[in-house]
Amino acid sequence: MSGVRGLIQLSSTLKSDKDARNGCLVDNSILFALSYPLDAFNDDAEQAFNVLTKESIPVFTNVNIRTEFIELHQHLTLAWNSPT
Repeated sequence: MSGVRGLIQLSSTLKSDKDARNGCLVDNSILFALSYPLDAFNDDAEQAFNVLTKESIPVFTNVNIRTEFIELHQHLTLAWNSPT
């Protein structure tokens, strides 16, 4: 079964849907939240990845998502290093 799943549904979906154990496609939003502790959704992202890790679920992304992720981090780096 494919579709967008929220954090609350993640564990139950992994238990009830055999195909869900084949992997999970993640987007830029959750990757950024996971990698940036100040993000409002950092705790949720960490919980989701902890569930996926515990259940040994592979996580996939694509080149566009990866590019957007790198671009966001470049913007953060420039913002941190710019004079105020």
